Amino acid sequence: MSKLDELLFGAKQVASIATRKTGEAVEVSKLKMQASQVNAMMQSTYERIGNLVYEQEKTGTDNSDLIAVCIKEQDGLIVELNEINTKISDIKRGVTCQRCSAVNPYESTYCSKCGANLKKPKTQPQKGDGTSNPEDSTEE
Repeated sequence: MSKLDELLFGAKQVASIATRKTGEAVEVSKLKMQASQVNAMMQSTYERIGNLVYEQEKTGTDNSDLIAVCIKEQDGLIVELNEINTKISDIKRGVTCQRCSAVNPYESTYCSKCGANLKKPKTQPQKGDGTSNPEDSTEE
């Protein structure tokens, strides 16, 4: 292989890695936007629950059915947020905190947001298998 061929091959590899990383960054950005929207819906649902409880206590109106509907909606939003955070974690090759859903680096033992002990997946990413490469990591 000539020097020019080696240079072209190296350039193609760099371009391939850059393309993959760009795609990952775009996907993470889209997922973070979805997570933000779900968080906003969760905040709104919490406020509705609070208003219904307040009205029930203040006026004696029985809002228990409406409160139950809101709680069921909130539970669905929590599941949706956890799924989004798991996808982000998979793309970033990190670990999602079970308590607060923050994405932490795979090497972390404790959550950087809430301090909870992180449970690691049973199989650790192996160097060279395409799932974890320190050279490919980017800080956000």
